[in-house]
Amino acid sequence: MTFPLLKLLLTLALPVVLFFGGGALMLHLSGRDQFPQTSAPESLPLHFRLGGYDRADVETYWAWLGAEGQLAELRFLEADLVFPLVYGGALLVSLLLTWSWLARPFRRAWLLAPLAATVVADWVENLVHWQQLRRVLRQEPVQDFWIHLASLATTAKILCFSLAAVLLVVLALWQLGRIARGTG
Repeated sequence: MTFPLLKLLLTLALPVVLFFGGGALMLHLSGRDQFPQTSAPESLPLHFRLGGYDRADVETYWAWLGAEGQLAELRFLEADLVFPLVYGGALLVSLLLTWSWLARPFRRAWLLAPLAATVVADWVENLVHWQQLRRVLRQEPVQDFWIHLASLATTAKILCFSLAAVLLVVLALWQLGRIARGTG
């Protein structure tokens, strides 16, 4: 019972460690950690806004960052183009391992769909923010259409990531039940 439980715990820890560790590393290396969120609503990073945002929200957020913060945000967005592969890959490995321990109870596509949607939405969000922030740095206005698209991508990313994480937890609990009964 000890070894299967340890395997399960390590499988669950992998995406958590890479998500939070990778995120902290990106914040530090980009200098974005010098501009932490405060109690001011405009300080909430765009990529965490489940309810979406509009042009005014984006302009207010980037103005709150200031010139140095905007450059740090640009570096952060460049690193964030790779990050979906890191956390997505770790989550995929964990999902596939847990799913296979359960003798593959359903089609693999059910694992892949929310994760693929998360990664694609994250890339869309990051590319649009990167491109629009570069416009701001050139003293050009942000573009409503692209901000709306990024807002939709942010919401889709958060929802699909949450679905993939819940799926992993459900599979892990299922496997935990099997371990407890001595059948896993």
